Amino acid sequence: MSTNATSRSTRFAITCQIPLFRAFLRTKIEGKFGYFEDWHKLETQTDAAIAVRYLLEIDSRREINLDPAVGKKWDALDAEYEFWKRGM
Repeated sequence: MSTNATSRSTRFAITCQIPLFRAFLRTKIEGKFGYFEDWHKLETQTDAAIAVRYLLEIDSRREINLDPAVGKKWDALDAEYEFWKRGM
C-alpha cells in the first residue's frame, strides 16, 4: 500500500468528521432518493461515511487503498469539496 493510498483513507476518515464536509455532501445527495433514511440528514461521521461510500460506489473505505480508480474518484470528490468551500 502506498503512502498516498494510506493518506487517502486517513483523509476520508478525518474529513467525514467535519460538519462543513457533511453540508457539502448534502448538496451532493439531495434529491437522489425517492425515499428518506436517517443517514440522509448527514448529522454524524457515520452518516458522512455512508454518503461517501454511496457516491464512490464502494462498500468499504478500504477500497480507496486497493483500487486506483476508486482512489481517483475520492481525490475528485475531495477536490470538489475544497473548491466548494472557497465559494462559501
